[in-house]
Amino acid sequence: MYEKDRTNLTSMKRILNLITLILTVQTISILSSYYAWGTYSTELYVVPSDLSTSIYFGFLLSLIPISFSFLMIKLLKLKAFKLVLAIVQSLVISTWLFLIILSVNRFWASVISIACIPLFVSLMLLNNREIKRAITVIFSASSSTLLAITLPLYAILILSLVLAAFDVYLVFKGPLSKGAPQLSLTVNLSDITIGVGDLIFYSLIPISIMIHRGVIRMFIACLLINAGATISVHLLSRREILPGLPIPLLLCLPLFF
Repeated sequence: MYEKDRTNLTSMKRILNLITLILTVQTISILSSYYAWGTYSTELYVVPSDLSTSIYFGFLLSLIPISFSFLMIKLLKLKAFKLVLAIVQSLVISTWLFLIILSVNRFWASVISIACIPLFVSLMLLNNREIKRAITVIFSASSSTLLAITLPLYAILILSLVLAAFDVYLVFKGPLSKGAPQLSLTVNLSDITIGVGDLIFYSLIPISIMIHRGVIRMFIACLLINAGATISVHLLSRREILPGLPIPLLLCLPLFF
């Protein structure tokens, strides 16, 4: 999801801010995924890699973020919701750190990952814009890495397609089209607001393609993702809010095969 803020920033400045953010998340994701896949390979798969099972679980897993989105909209006004959200994000980052450090030293992997949970929760609750943005970048990169090393390629493809369709529904027919409050999992770049889900899949798609289809296709996917994001930002001149996932995903679709 992209939302246009009422600022006077030029279109080029808006695009540069967005591309910088996307490339930062992609770089962290690619490096950590390359290391994690080289260490664990398919050991961490939570879904069988055969085609039919991957497709089935791709649909099934898509229900989790869809349900979570509706739940967020209902619970946004609760004071405890920010704390719950901070804990969830911290747990994801902690799991990511544990898996990265585990192959080096199990003891320090446990210590660092556990210590990071209260640290990141505290930082998230400070409501400092720059700190929140930095943690969101880490959360997006860690989420995409964990998904890439635990799900087969076609499960990720189906998951991406379903969530892209849900993104369209949410913006044009769903709660966001009716003036529902903005979701908490967003990054504000002063000129536009981007959903964290978009950032996760902007990295998940290239690194999944890297793991299963090679590095050259991964670089092509990164270029296409950023091209699709640029197109989406240009379209904000016509609407205040747009889905952020469909265009980049459609551009990358041939790279999955």
